[in-house]
Amino acid sequence: DYLPGCPDCAITTAVYYTAGVLLGLSILYIGIASALIHGARKARPGLLMPWIVLTAISLVLDIANLIFMSVSLNGTGIIRGMIGLAIGIYFFVCVWSFRKQLIEVGEGEGAYYGNGL
Repeated sequence: DYLPGCPDCAITTAVYYTAGVLLGLSILYIGIASALIHGARKARPGLLMPWIVLTAISLVLDIANLIFMSVSLNGTGIIRGMIGLAIGIYFFVCVWSFRKQLIEVGEGEGAYYGNGL
């Protein structure tokens, strides 16, 4: 907790709150990634959507960060950002096309893998 006259205590509290938020987001991401894997295994395209939405939000934020890096003339950040954005877009397109393929075959019937396994 914050104690008056103790600036280090405020920093420590901020670190704990930040770590707690990051832990919560990580646990949420594990759930979303698990839904992606389960949806791919069981041919259920609806379970791929949480990952697609989260990745779309991440890509928009990456683009905003890339613009910020361009304005601040951070060359290394721009190159790293472009590589990360390209990889993210590639994964997004792969999952999106797989979802589209599952929808065309038949939602939730297991027909994509033949016997549903």
